[in-house]
Amino acid sequence: MRGKQFRNGLAIANIHLREFEIGERLELRDPTWKAGMPEQTFEELAKERDTTGLSQGGAIVLQTALRYPKRLAGVMALSTYLPIAATLAGERSEANAQIPIFMAHGQYDDIIPVQRAQQSKGALEKLGYKIEWHDYPMPHSVCGEEVRDISAWLSKLL
Repeated sequence: MRGKQFRNGLAIANIHLREFEIGERLELRDPTWKAGMPEQTFEELAKERDTTGLSQGGAIVLQTALRYPKRLAGVMALSTYLPIAATLAGERSEANAQIPIFMAHGQYDDIIPVQRAQQSKGALEKLGYKIEWHDYPMPHSVCGEEVRDISAWLSKLL
């Protein structure tokens, strides 16, 4: 399968997907991620921005950012889960072992149940990641309170 581009908030990741299912692998096809201006490389961006993903985009961000070999500013994973959690311990990057992670989820999400997101949070915490967790009385979407929390987190991060 050829690489596909996904636009997720602040980041566009050019990745190679092999039938994205639980237990399948997401692999970086091209380590040049772009956001905003096409000439910026992921490394340039990482110094000043976080990587963001909502839903499946959040799974992509968690899968790739925690394994990325150079330091990133942070990860924002919204209404999502950690794919292939079992392999992260052996594949994670030391450069991002202390990366700030913001996770938020809807309590009434009927696409990705909040319990799955909470399990992902737990798996990350077992590996030593510090998670700023929020859940909201909403379905698989974004709400005003979440936007305020995101803004506060980004203000601390950037």
